[in-house]
Amino acid sequence: MSKTALKPLYDFMIERNIPLFISINESCEGISGWYLIEKIMSDAPSLTLIVTEHGSWGQDRFFRPLIEKYENLYLDISRYELDGGISDFCAKYGAERLLFGTGYPWWNPGGPILMLSHADITSKEREMIASGNLKRILRSVRI
Repeated sequence: MSKTALKPLYDFMIERNIPLFISINESCEGISGWYLIEKIMSDAPSLTLIVTEHGSWGQDRFFRPLIEKYENLYLDISRYELDGGISDFCAKYGAERLLFGTGYPWWNPGGPILMLSHADITSKEREMIASGNLKRILRSVRI
């Protein structure tokens, strides 16, 4: 996943505003997890990158510095089952950077639905996470 190998693809995706979805559970050429996300973002900071299936147990310490550094980095909430996690994230970074996801059919969608429906956030923030943010990102795609 080096810039040398993927620069033409990154450039195409940036030019067309096509988001790249990556599961944090995937690995490529020995580079995995948040190191891979940081590598991609440092190589192509204008790329819209959406991280899925990142989990909650200690993941904040990895993704929060990246969220602060890269404005085009987004997270889905499919595995972010942390009490108060969504509301704290929204208070610090805004709801604009979270996307609703469930991981279905591999995981039961009840966890993310429960986390979003009970998060201490405004109805506007809940709507943004539930569908608004993804719609906004996809509206800018130029095929």
